[in-house]
Amino acid sequence: MKNVYVDTNVLRDCLERRNDDSIVLMNYASEKKIICKTSIFSFIELVETKKDDKFFYNKIAKKWEISKILRQRHEKDLTDSDFEEINNELDRFKKEREYILTESLTGEGWNLALKISNFSNLSVGDSIHLAIAGGTYCDLLVTSDNFFIKSAKQFIKKQDIWPGLKILNPNDALEIIKVEK
Repeated sequence: MKNVYVDTNVLRDCLERRNDDSIVLMNYASEKKIICKTSIFSFIELVETKKDDKFFYNKIAKKWEISKILRQRHEKDLTDSDFEEINNELDRFKKEREYILTESLTGEGWNLALKISNFSNLSVGDSIHLAIAGGTYCDLLVTSDNFFIKSAKQFIKKQDIWPGLKILNPNDALEIIKVEK
């Protein structure tokens, strides 16, 4: 069976019910008891996006103009009840997906993430995801981000590392997983 790492956007697709390909992939993984990996950083990113959403919706409810919301989005004024709501939603999401394991970077993994960040066009977050996927010997890294797919493949080829790691969108990953099953 394939060792599968899922990027934050795949998790967010499921959480927000915004991309059917990600939802189908993760439902298939659950049904077939396929263990998927992600990083604790993915959940930090999910918290950040949920905080952004909550801030935005709170300000829309107060009839703020979009331009004002965008200017002040880095000065959030969320309340303890907002944080509790966000954390409860993410806790439910994690509990419903016990087949997703969280991985962390070790000292050497952080050095690898730094190398990826230094020698590729990947963002810091994507560098962390790639370092964890490669460092934990995953066969597949699944992301909905086409730029991540392209840039990660270029980095892997240029550095001649992790020749077995395939970086795919959810639909292509599902096809490979189904063939392996």
